[in-house]
Amino acid sequence: MPALTVNDWCQSGLTYRQYCYDRRNGDVKILRRGVRGETVIDARSIRRADRLRVIERVMGRVPREEHRPLYTVDMDREAEAFFAAYEKADGTRLSEETVRQLTAKASIFNALRKGLARQTERRAASGSKLRKGAYWQTMLRWHTDECRRSAETYSVAVPEYTNARSLERAFRAYVAEGYAALLPRNMGNDAARKVSRRAENLIVALWRTNDKPFAARVHELYMEFAAGDTELFDRTTGEVFRPEDYRYKGRPQAVSCSTIRRYLKNVVNETAVYADRNGQFDYANSQRPKHVRHNGRFALSKISMDDAVLSRKSTRGWVAKYLCVDVVSGYWFRPAYTVGTPTLDTVMEAFRNVFCELTELGLPMPAELEVEHHLMQNIDWLPEAFQFVRFCSSPTEKRAEHNIRSLKWGTSKKQGH
Repeated sequence: MPALTVNDWCQSGLTYRQYCYDRRNGDVKILRRGVRGETVIDARSIRRADRLRVIERVMGRVPREEHRPLYTVDMDREAEAFFAAYEKADGTRLSEETVRQLTAKASIFNALRKGLARQTERRAASGSKLRKGAYWQTMLRWHTDECRRSAETYSVAVPEYTNARSLERAFRAYVAEGYAALLPRNMGNDAARKVSRRAENLIVALWRTNDKPFAARVHELYMEFAAGDTELFDRTTGEVFRPEDYRYKGRPQAVSCSTIRRYLKNVVNETAVYADRNGQFDYANSQRPKHVRHNGRFALSKISMDDAVLSRKSTRGWVAKYLCVDVVSGYWFRPAYTVGTPTLDTVMEAFRNVFCELTELGLPMPAELEVEHHLMQNIDWLPEAFQFVRFCSSPTEKRAEHNIRSLKWGTSKKQGH
């Protein structure tokens, strides 16, 4: 390592005051302290170019330190063996992809640990301390770049950390606990799934009975069945359920009432049994998707079509009209009239009126079309004309039905129609 003493510094033409100034500002690094000008300075640490030129005129060119990467990643085979042999609470092993991902994560953390040790040693040799705040930011940037290249380097994607604090917590946990710190918290511990899919279906079946039991009663029935005190069977097929199929390692699982309630209040489970517990009327008026949708923001984002019968009967019979309405603005396109039940020709005339008005007004094509299956299911060109075509499963969810009802009991009623 090229070095010089303070005496050499002064003999080259620089002053002792310049040395004290550079030392105080961190522009030079001290390798060994001494007395009577024998303090050793690292020549490669001189930052000021004017000082370095003066020294090189006397001592010759100072060789530069070759740049070596701070972090080098080597695959940790011990980590690979640990994760490959790891068994979860149910006795199963980790998948190959999970083993590769955790091994790559451990290898990256090993590189970070070695880099931190090298940085700490270098700082200690120069008599200074490592600036942890700036170092963790540098570590985060390198870790993020390594994770983004992980799919090519390790054939598996390694998740990134969003901030330096998260990376620091994970890194310190890995240093303290080892490979086990990289395992997900819901894997191999008390948070593992206690209720299997088969047991969940049985719990939901107990909850959907006609007497509408509470979650506490469902929990009581399930625990009695798992212990063998109660017999349950399928009323449709006559199959008798075996308690042995719902046990873990030969004994009933200790499932709490709150766990049962959490599965029952799951969105999918609660929606599946709502009609059986509360009736079809309540289900149709509270749980259908139409009750949770939002209104659009832009005109012509969605148009809806439906038929209606006029309130007055003509001499030839009842007159029906097929109309189209813009959902957001409430604009009615020119309807198509017919005597009797609307046919496919009536629908085509209604579409023709819509396209003509759009052309006359200079408006763009609507994005979504909402129609019924009747008369519309055999029209092949609808997906080509509109980006989205929605065939409503029930008449009550069509926006055109709502607008027709508002027109009938609003403006039409006021005008005496």
